[in-house]
Amino acid sequence: MLHVLVDSNTVAMLMLKLLAEEQDAGLIELRASAPSSSLYGAARTFLGIKNEPVAVVLDAKSTDEDAVDRVRETAEEVIGDAGGAAPLQVLVAVPAVEALFFERPDAVKRAFQNAGESLIEIGKVSPADALKRLGHLTLKTHSG
Repeated sequence: MLHVLVDSNTVAMLMLKLLAEEQDAGLIELRASAPSSSLYGAARTFLGIKNEPVAVVLDAKSTDEDAVDRVRETAEEVIGDAGGAAPLQVLVAVPAVEALFFERPDAVKRAFQNAGESLIEIGKVSPADALKRLGHLTLKTHSG
């Protein structure tokens, strides 16, 4: 099982909506932890104690390449070599995690009713605006 760690409850809820099938199948376990020090501590626990793979998903909060690199490097340095044999992947979304949702429009369409192509296109340009609009749509029921 892959542990996916994010630093925001909002992002965790959105990712859960999009990755419900993967979570139900036991492929991933999604967790939110804030502040970053708690997130990094959780990653160290899964890697070092449980020897289980971890993906840490962070917002860049910037489009500047140096800033993005600093976010990634800081996470990797703080988590350190706790993993031993377990793999660690630090993913930095530019500029924000929400943008990733619209790179996988099949999941958005699966999670939300009436998430048409025009809303997907809005999401590629302004993910926050599209997510606000999606928030007013009814979620499809998911049977696992």
